[in-house]
Amino acid sequence: RKREAAEERAKRDATKRERDAGAESERMLADFMVKKNDDKYIKMLQMRAKLPAWAAQQDICAALDAHQVVVIAGETGCGKTTQVPQ
Repeated sequence: RKREAAEERAKRDATKRERDAGAESERMLADFMVKKNDDKYIKMLQMRAKLPAWAAQQDICAALDAHQVVVIAGETGCGKTTQVPQ
């Protein structure tokens, strides 16, 4: 009986976490939809697009999909640290 009660609580908790995660995702999407029209955000995207790491975006993503570890080397200021995580 205790086991059944514990399993029921676990199911309820999981459902609540899923619901909370869904609400958080919707909030984040709404925030992004507002932000993507902001002049500062647009200017930042334009600056990012000029970095060498931006041009290598598809190659980097393909390497990450294919391998657990990827070493990225480039000149200082090319966007390794700021652009690759994004």
